[in-house]
Amino acid sequence: MTVKDKVGRKRYILVNTSTSSLQRGRLIHLVNKKFNRFSLRENLPRESNPPWLTVLDSDYAIFKCWHREKATMVEFLEGLELTPGYSGSDRVPPITLKVLKVSGTIKKLKKKIDRYQIMRGVNRG
Repeated sequence: MTVKDKVGRKRYILVNTSTSSLQRGRLIHLVNKKFNRFSLRENLPRESNPPWLTVLDSDYAIFKCWHREKATMVEFLEGLELTPGYSGSDRVPPITLKVLKVSGTIKKLKKKIDRYQIMRGVNRG
């Protein structure tokens, strides 16, 4: 048995979102709240943790999870609708997450983000 079998491998999930109006802390709070409901509904083990927000860009987010939970986390994040609430006196529209890619490294997903932004004509720099 190798060390990675004992400790576990990580997977990173690239999600498309328009988070320009949503701060990192609020996004984490909303995802954790939805995950608690999801885990009860799906009868997940108590030790299941919500996906961990690793990277937040203006239109993309990268979540981390264990490789054995990858399918469950992709199912949870795909189409997840988050309602941020109000920003000042204006109501912020709901944000729908869309899973784009799953990888074993953040580096590969960041390259993918760069390609998506080049395709959309956005200059990073």
